[in-house]
Amino acid sequence: MNRLIEISELYGGLYKVVEAVEAFGRLESLKNEVGKLEDLKRDLISKVNELKEKISKLERQKSEVESVLKIYDELKRKGFGREALEELRKATKKFDEVGEVLKAVNSFKEVKEIKKF
Repeated sequence: MNRLIEISELYGGLYKVVEAVEAFGRLESLKNEVGKLEDLKRDLISKVNELKEKISKLERQKSEVESVLKIYDELKRKGFGREALEELRKATKKFDEVGEVLKAVNSFKEVKEIKKF
């Protein structure tokens, strides 16, 4: 009790000591809230990094799809429409490899050229 009186006199009375105790309680409460916000911030940063990785992956996939579409457009301009590509796909199933299909097409082309002579 004597210590309380000493502190009370040091801080300007009992009212000031009570104010200091209340302020300390508010500070502790704020400290707890700051801790919670820091945890939330870490979680959000982690989620943002995950989303950035997903965005990068999607951008790579988009680039690959755009590249394939450019090739398709080029083939389409040269007469390889959907039907022709479907036939090429069927032929690929028969020969098991695209390279084999292309060899067969080239062989056919060579036979046609030989028949011209």
